[in-house]
Amino acid sequence: MRVPAWRDELPRLLAARGDRSVLAHGAGRSYGDVCLNPGGVLVETSGLDRILAFDAEAGVIEAESGVTFRQLGEFLLPRGWFVPVTPGTAHVTLGGAVANDVHGKDHPAAGTFGAHVVELELVRSDHAAPLVCRPAGEHAERFAATVGGLGLTGFVTRVSFRLQRLPAPSTGDRKQRSDALLSILNPQPSSSAWIEARHRRCDAIAALAEPGDPTWPHRVAWLDFSAPDSALGTGIVAEGRFAAHPDGRAAPRWGGGLPAPPLPAGMVGPWSFGLLNRLRRVLPVRSHEWQSVEAFFYPLDRLDRWDRAYGRRGFYQHQSVVPGPAGVRELLRAARGHGEASFVTVLKALGPRSSPGILSFPREGLTLAMDFANRGERTLRMLAALDVVVRAHGGRVYPAKDARMSAETFRVGFPRWEEFARHVDPAFSSGFWRRMSI
Repeated sequence: MRVPAWRDELPRLLAARGDRSVLAHGAGRSYGDVCLNPGGVLVETSGLDRILAFDAEAGVIEAESGVTFRQLGEFLLPRGWFVPVTPGTAHVTLGGAVANDVHGKDHPAAGTFGAHVVELELVRSDHAAPLVCRPAGEHAERFAATVGGLGLTGFVTRVSFRLQRLPAPSTGDRKQRSDALLSILNPQPSSSAWIEARHRRCDAIAALAEPGDPTWPHRVAWLDFSAPDSALGTGIVAEGRFAAHPDGRAAPRWGGGLPAPPLPAGMVGPWSFGLLNRLRRVLPVRSHEWQSVEAFFYPLDRLDRWDRAYGRRGFYQHQSVVPGPAGVRELLRAARGHGEASFVTVLKALGPRSSPGILSFPREGLTLAMDFANRGERTLRMLAALDVVVRAHGGRVYPAKDARMSAETFRVGFPRWEEFARHVDPAFSSGFWRRMSI
């Protein structure tokens, strides 16, 4: 593992790689092998963690690829801004967000992260100087290949992207500073950095298949995997929006809460999942509450090493997008029919806004994510059966969450793969790309 501290070290690392392939490695939060390069060179980006520029008037920030969403949140929230799109963990790096063109709970309104990227810098093995890539103009094709390009088009060294402004603080809030420069250098907690959230228990699949209320742009549902067949699709729909607290209360600082203790290793399986689902089914639902940004967007980040609960064999996540509710219900029935169980069963709606990347995952429909303890061949057979359902409904499986889909499933789901392959840097590869036999 190579850990450069400066961007200008990357050309030397490429030259010193010998005949081995290379791949950038961020925080390693992908669940499969898109961020792994067995037998090759991994270049960790944790040393490239600087915020380079911030335009508080235009709402644009430039940062190196190793900066995490946690760092961005700590910097931006007190200044009245937030990232335009966020995945379900704040530990993802900016480079990883570009490479996987991540989406969030507000995809119908905001699209993918790549839709907000203004410019990125790309270091390739076949170019002496870094390429400055933008959505239009010179190197636009490289831009389209790099956004959602699984880190295969070269080193993304820095990214400039547009932000979303938080609601203005209410009149009862802390008096705002008139000196803009001072407020940037010494920001105070923003009282508008709250999420107003509402929850309801219902047929969550049907609810997310319908257009949402645009004034509540963030929508996600937890599905009760263990519900009886007559209630298949029942779950809890959560909707949220940024808002100033009605009491003028300042939002908690990032990381203000205590992390939960580590989960015991190997504590989960079909029996425990069933119990947890039944408990959640009977517990009351808070119809309305005020949550911190961390609590609403990143609930699993509060659990220290939550993945340990699956034991030493780990788990697989199957995340796919299918056009409508029929495909989601069939996926649930197929998984249940194989005797598997999932507690983290999450559903989001994806809107019609097209992604800028050639290989981007999001497309209009519903995206279902299910976590399964690794029980060997029986789990792999079930996952292959789920892929069959996805293909039959004209959907696709998310490469960032995959560790075993076939090349056929990938090529059917991403019909522009040959167009993308022309932009792959000749020095770059990954376990995923080789598994696709491309």
